[in-house]
Amino acid sequence: LKHILLLIALLLVGCAPGLVNQGKKMVDAEQYDQAIEMYYQEIANNPTNLNAWRELGIAYYKSGDLTKAEDALKKGSKADPGTHLYLGLVLEAGGNYDHAIKSYAAALKLDPGGQTEKMVRAHLDQLIQTKLNQEVSEALGNEAAIDASSIPQNTIAVGDFDGSNLDPKIAPIARGLAELTAADLTKVESLRVVERLKIEYLLKELELGSSGLTDPSQAPRVGRLLGSSRVVTGSALSIGEGGIRIDGIVVNTTDSTVQMAEPQEGEVTKLFEVQKSFVFDVLDNMGVQLTVSERDAIRTVPTESHLAFMAYCRGLDYRSRGMLSSAQLEFQQALGYDQSFSEAGQQMQAVNNSLARMQIGDVSLQELETIASAELTAMSQQTAGGLLTILSNAGLIRHVSGKTNSTADKEPVVNETGAAQIRGNLDGN
Repeated sequence: LKHILLLIALLLVGCAPGLVNQGKKMVDAEQYDQAIEMYYQEIANNPTNLNAWRELGIAYYKSGDLTKAEDALKKGSKADPGTHLYLGLVLEAGGNYDHAIKSYAAALKLDPGGQTEKMVRAHLDQLIQTKLNQEVSEALGNEAAIDASSIPQNTIAVGDFDGSNLDPKIAPIARGLAELTAADLTKVESLRVVERLKIEYLLKELELGSSGLTDPSQAPRVGRLLGSSRVVTGSALSIGEGGIRIDGIVVNTTDSTVQMAEPQEGEVTKLFEVQKSFVFDVLDNMGVQLTVSERDAIRTVPTESHLAFMAYCRGLDYRSRGMLSSAQLEFQQALGYDQSFSEAGQQMQAVNNSLARMQIGDVSLQELETIASAELTAMSQQTAGGLLTILSNAGLIRHVSGKTNSTADKEPVVNETGAAQIRGNLDGN
């Protein structure tokens, strides 16, 4: 009991007014230099105080020093989701969209299922779209200056697969095959795989639709705009009774040459074996030497459930057509069949972000900063209140009346210095 009470007391002191809280007051008064000095004093005394690092990052952010804000917030990023939210703000303000997206994703644990989560999701979807639109616009604007020979040879893009010759009941499998092929190629350390969503944005901008990469005459141009030296695409067709065949090509965007992949056939129920064989053949044609661990990683199937994979493929199809609610239901069903199906979980998160944005609209950086500040304040108050309640209910903290609380019918108090009055035998059992 002694050790437990001492721990609670120490935690409570950490929540009480001190250098960190003094710094917060100075930030509220826009006295950022003084606040930063307070936080550094606290960090000098306690370098592992993650809250101090977080508040230091917030102070730097508000003062306009994004570089130092990013550094401080990274040091405090293990503190809580609120820190990740502020780090996302800093990274986005500095134009580092990729890392900002990761930080916002880590901040989704704030207020699970509540309005805060919805606003973070909406902004996350907005930022991803902004990033992709910016990249596509820059590529189109600089198209005349693109030197195909300068594109790194380890870059590759995977386009949609043509599923028009599949049995209509399993036609969505074509989208799943493309997603899995891209995912498998990312497991090769030496390759850099273009985001599938970026391909979709570019094709829409060019008004080519999904045929833009299946057409060998268009693929080289699309590949160059994507900054990819090679483009992989293919088709799937139903054969015999319950069979499937995958054909594919690899287009070299530098010289516009086309390599045919070896056709792969098998039963639909053993689709992953067919798809893995296709991936290995593509890599062989490219001359990629795989390590044992990379080969094993590619062989790993995303799910053992055929029903889960079919639901996932239907979800991809619905999402591509803008039917987000239907896509959400399919991804939920996929996770119901196999909750460890990570690809379905990732798609589910993306759809949830888009739906949140549809419901509440765009969320500005200023609105997000207000949310972050309010959430951190609420979390701090909740932590302090929870610890005080523990002490009060244990009869170890005095009320203003001077009496100890044994029934928890009154709220505990903290004196002006922020210190809790603890009583009782700390050596007791």
